[in-house]
Amino acid sequence: MKALHHHLKLVNYQPQHQPYFERFNKDWIEKYFKLEPIDVQVLENPDEHILKPGGAILVAELENQPVGVVALKKLEEGIFEMTKMAVADRWQGRKFGQALGEGILEKAQEMKAQKVILYSQTNLNAAVNMYRKLGFQESRQIDGVYARCNIKMEIDFARHRYLQEQAQQLHRTVDVFLNKTIRLGIAWHSKKEFRKWSPIEIIGHLIDSAANNHQRFIFAQAGNALHYPAYNQDFWVSTHNYFHLPTEQLLEFWRQYNYFLCEVIKNIRYEALDVPCTIGDAQPVPLRTLIEDYQAHLQHHLSQIVP
Repeated sequence: MKALHHHLKLVNYQPQHQPYFERFNKDWIEKYFKLEPIDVQVLENPDEHILKPGGAILVAELENQPVGVVALKKLEEGIFEMTKMAVADRWQGRKFGQALGEGILEKAQEMKAQKVILYSQTNLNAAVNMYRKLGFQESRQIDGVYARCNIKMEIDFARHRYLQEQAQQLHRTVDVFLNKTIRLGIAWHSKKEFRKWSPIEIIGHLIDSAANNHQRFIFAQAGNALHYPAYNQDFWVSTHNYFHLPTEQLLEFWRQYNYFLCEVIKNIRYEALDVPCTIGDAQPVPLRTLIEDYQAHLQHHLSQIVP
């Protein structure tokens, strides 16, 4: 398989890798916890418990010497568990675990996985943080078979990809707009008859939109439904007195706020995308629609400044 940093290679499991698969995992489990019966069964016979049901195992090698392992266990059609990740003691701290995680998630997508879950322990801070970097989110359900585990995490590939794409689109919209305004030399305080706001007031309105949608995105993740008040946009713009505030300061604040919203969007909980959201007296729509409407609203107003 592909070569990675530090001359690390990920290769598919072969029978001669079983002693490493067993030893690496037993070493770390016994260092922090106790081996459980399920551990012994899987580690001593990975062919029977991982490979035959339709899973996979990757082995990390340095100069053909195994230094780490990770497994993908098939639970049901399209659903897999990332499990039995371990790196030999002397090679820890070199991001080999992250390389294994990236490799096994790539393997999962090749195997048409829709979702990958894992079980861990919150005391293992470095491991949990690494899982988050890989795109895993904490699940509200904990239904694992390991006594030592108190956290379940998952990555839903379709929803993960959707959130990443929405964040990338927002970032790109902001960058393209600001680059155009630099080239065109926008008169930020000019008033035109067909506009109720000057360009800088439009930016102010978009700051208000960002602030309100920021709260909607967060509150929608706190429960099973969101009820959020509408806001009087003209009142907000006039009350903030955007026309008389420093132009460069407002533009930079708007840019940074949207960059921050990119991170907010990327980290939205997968299940929250379906939460019904009611804004004012409008009909409820799922959170994903609020995300898309925010982007459309943003582009509409930016096109008033740069057609």
